[in-house]
Amino acid sequence: MTGLYDDDIAAVLCGRLPTEVVLPLPGEEVDAYAERAVGELLVLYVTRWPGGPSG
Repeated sequence: MTGLYDDDIAAVLCGRLPTEVVLPLPGEEVDAYAERAVGELLVLYVTRWPGGPSG
């Protein structure tokens, strides 16, 4: 099983809304934003993971 759990997502968001962490682009469709945001949140999580590339 892979993916982020609730506490993983909370660690990336740090109390912010997803749209505050990954800003929607002007005119971006909801589905396109969701796909892009998930990818960017995963990158943020992996780069901040203890023992990860930046940990």
